[in-house]
Amino acid sequence: MRDLYDRAQALRAGRLWQRLHLLAVSRGLAMQPINQSVELVDRERALGREPRAAATLAVLTGAAEWKPTFAFRMGFPTRGPPRRARDVRWTRWSLP
Repeated sequence: MRDLYDRAQALRAGRLWQRLHLLAVSRGLAMQPINQSVELVDRERALGREPRAAATLAVLTGAAEWKPTFAFRMGFPTRGPPRRARDVRWTRWSLP
């Protein structure tokens, strides 16, 4: 995106992700969001810190005027998704 905080651009990016994800899955690929590096841009901005994450992402994309708003990984799954609720492994979380 050119402006990370433009709502219309953010909505278009989300719609693009949905379409891309559905297309990939229909072709037997798996995709998973990995947004920590992208979210760090907002965190540094909120804390008034030097924009290191934004600078790193600009180097990775090769175009400082375009800013990533979403990151993901994609590949061939090694196993299929669970088909029934009993196949899902549940983890119990406890808060301190």
